Amino acid sequence: MARRRLYILACTAVLSGAPVGLTAQQPQVVDEGFFTITDGSLVVGKEEFALRRGRAGSEDGFTLTATASYPPTQATRIVTVRIEFGADSQPIAAEIQERSNVRRAVVMRFQPRRVTVRRVTAGGESAQEFPRRLPPLVYHDASFAGFALLTALRGDNIAVFSATDDSPLTVGLTDHGIERVRVKGVERPLRRLVLASDRVSRQLWFDEQGRLIQITIPGRDLKAVRDNS
Repeated sequence: MARRRLYILACTAVLSGAPVGLTAQQPQVVDEGFFTITDGSLVVGKEEFALRRGRAGSEDGFTLTATASYPPTQATRIVTVRIEFGADSQPIAAEIQERSNVRRAVVMRFQPRRVTVRRVTAGGESAQEFPRRLPPLVYHDASFAGFALLTALRGDNIAVFSATDDSPLTVGLTDHGIERVRVKGVERPLRRLVLASDRVSRQLWFDEQGRLIQITIPGRDLKAVRDNS
């Protein structure tokens, strides 16, 4: 009962905007930058991110933090993502907060055999547990930086744990190798990975250093392009 009360108090802090849960050191920055998000010719959002070496209580692995704002100024929808990865680049823990016309928070814990997902909104909180059978990916439809370590996942299918879906989705992952792609008016060779299912569909391009450069959604004119590429 005491543990449950502590969790509810923590979730209340999340919804109020206070920092909770994962507390990080300030280790070496591996990668950082911005994505400009466009719908056709219109800039609809931006996302700032940083990938650092190490995680809370450990020097191994990585920590990714990102903030997506829609629209880019005077935002009415803000999504913050924090994911801790192990040395194998697979997620260990994640926190996602969304502030818009609704407020919600999701806390995920990835263990060797199971995944725990806790959700909280102004109306209450819930917890679910799922078996861990496939390589996992943390996902929010408004955030793109969470794909930064996707190239480390192995297998034709992955389990996508979404901030909004009640259960994980099995999504196909295909590596199409190096292709020449025009990014910000310049043609360049990039590695293309494709996530495909009836619910999640993304095309992702990475440079020779493994940095995420561009994300598109098939069938839509929505695109996120890295500014410092």
